[in-house]
Amino acid sequence: MVLNFSLTLIDNPQLESLEGLQNISEIATGVLLQQNDALVNLNGLQNIQHLSGNGLLIGSNQGLISLEGLNNLVESQSIEITSNSQLSSISALASLTTIQSRLEVSGNNLLANLNGLDNVSSSNFDVKITNNYELSSISSLSNISQINSLTIYGNEELSSLTGLEGLTTITGNLYVGSGIYSTIDALQNVTTIGDLEISGLDFLTNLDGLVNVSSIDSDIEIRSCDALVDFCGLTNVITSGNFNGTYDVGSNAYNPTQQDIIEGNCSQ
Repeated sequence: MVLNFSLTLIDNPQLESLEGLQNISEIATGVLLQQNDALVNLNGLQNIQHLSGNGLLIGSNQGLISLEGLNNLVESQSIEITSNSQLSSISALASLTTIQSRLEVSGNNLLANLNGLDNVSSSNFDVKITNNYELSSISSLSNISQINSLTIYGNEELSSLTGLEGLTTITGNLYVGSGIYSTIDALQNVTTIGDLEISGLDFLTNLDGLVNVSSIDSDIEIRSCDALVDFCGLTNVITSGNFNGTYDVGSNAYNPTQQDIIEGNCSQ
């Protein structure tokens, strides 16, 4: 059965189950589940394969433990999973291959990995992974090669960007901030970035992960990285003539000018 309107369930404190919705296979304008604190899984949605409209928005369901019930979801306009304080697994999304506009996983305090997104291989959507305090791995993003933007910050246990090795193009903003990464080497296959922003990475010492970037369409901003002494990873893009935006570097352990990098004084 195709539902030609949205499935919206907001602030239903007694709702414990979605059983009874099994006959729905497609929802034209999306699913919004918010503030249903007695809901522990999504059983009842197991026949849904396609979500159009606003896609899937799951937010502030404080009893939700897993996304079990979405096991057959193949395609969604967007996937937004935010502020579900007990959510520890999104592995039920393992059938998902296509996201058309946006992936956001933010503020899920117990989520340790992104297992379930391993088969997503679509392109040209936005990715935002923020403030998941137990998140220690994003390796499940390994099949993504081209996206509009990438925002990663505030994931306190995430020590590397392993999983992004397949990424080659970020047409919009790349923002990496507020984390314990000592390296961004997983970005070594990226060649094109729209706008680059790196800040608050206290353990980052070099930008070697950007060595193959040959084009940055807009600005470069790198600030407040207390251990950053090596900017040689920017040499290729700075000297290629494919960067004409604002260069803003400050409050790092070393703060070379563009001219310093051109002249080979890219590290301290």
